[in-house]
Amino acid sequence: MRAIIVGSGAGCSMSQSTLTNFVEGTLKAKVPGVTEVVVLDDAKERFIETLKR
Repeated sequence: MRAIIVGSGAGCSMSQSTLTNFVEGTLKAKVPGVTEVVVLDDAKERFIETLKR
């Protein structure tokens, strides 16, 4: 699973920890087949989308 953290969490130094410790653990427990959650850099993704236009 890929996740993009946006809003106030996007710049937070603890966002990776939150994602790994809470979100990934919850998804692994509740959604069959989820083995990993990867944080995507929101600014990078927006830049790539802009280039595609």
